[in-house]
Amino acid sequence: MAQSQTASERAVEDVLAQLPEVLENVLPNIDPPLRLVERQQQLPSGRADLVFLAGEEVLLIELKVVEATEDHVSQLKGYKEDYDAVADNTEFAEGRTLYPVLLAPSIPSSVRTACRQSDLEAVTYEIGDVLDAFHDTIFSDLRQFQVKGDVTAVARFGLFNEYLRFLEDRDDPVSITDAASEYDRLGKGNSSSPRSRIRKFVQQADALGLTTEDSDGIYLTPRGEAYVAGGDEVESRWELTTEQAQVITDLLYDNVFFSDLTYSMAALLQSVFELSKNSHPVARDDIDDWYAKKVGKGSAWGERTRADAVRWVGNYLQELGLVTVVDGAFYITPEGYDVLAHVAIDEGKSLIRSTTTRNSV
Repeated sequence: MAQSQTASERAVEDVLAQLPEVLENVLPNIDPPLRLVERQQQLPSGRADLVFLAGEEVLLIELKVVEATEDHVSQLKGYKEDYDAVADNTEFAEGRTLYPVLLAPSIPSSVRTACRQSDLEAVTYEIGDVLDAFHDTIFSDLRQFQVKGDVTAVARFGLFNEYLRFLEDRDDPVSITDAASEYDRLGKGNSSSPRSRIRKFVQQADALGLTTEDSDGIYLTPRGEAYVAGGDEVESRWELTTEQAQVITDLLYDNVFFSDLTYSMAALLQSVFELSKNSHPVARDDIDDWYAKKVGKGSAWGERTRADAVRWVGNYLQELGLVTVVDGAFYITPEGYDVLAHVAIDEGKSLIRSTTTRNSV
């Protein structure tokens, strides 16, 4: 009677079935690529965990997540002995050589000897390596893993209003040099390096989908045109109007993974929400470390950078009306909760897209 699968064994089997290349790196003397034929194949004496084709060989894999024993050898030997009767009725096995493998994280010498005596291959593997391969291959495809936290040198969105109006007023594409030469009217306050300051405006506007660049220069996008149209250059020259805030918020609704910056805003909003389970409102000092880890910068950002990131991204969320800060503590607004709901949906869709194809095996 075959042994029942443990949950962890099923997890490793899931990965190997979805990522045969992991086995290609473990098994000796095989002809890649591997092609999965069947999982849990029913044989007279039990179920074989994994069956692959590799060149002219049929790989019969008996998978273990514990140290291999002689009982496991007997189990695989039984599969080998009764497999020929099944293989005769399967066109994929015609003219192929059966290659039975006992795959386990640890195999004592006595078990290896028993495998050799029964013409079975004994191969060790690292469970952690298999699960790491799944993370690297599957989760690195997720948009929320590709985008990272962003720290800019623009403290508030409203500070690039005049730069965007400048783009609208020009008939031709604008270069950074063009904009830097007009910095006296495009930037609020003095700057020791107008060109560097304009470059920050360019990066931030690009990250919000307000501008785009090509070899000719910088242009406003339709979203950027809507942003400029929603401004008030008389009463709110350097401030974000309600209409402008909505243009940026709509981008979060449409595609929270548009850029590192849009994801940073969503991640800070999520951080406040998650921490509010412990205390509400959420104290600013509680956010820094949590947020840095959430956006994948837990090791890269020092204490000051973490604090600056939360301060600046927190400013953006306040400008957009997604959070309110009172006495240094964060409250999420009703629209902030609406954005959180859309973020959860986007993350769920991203996860489904990433796993659906491989899970189909």
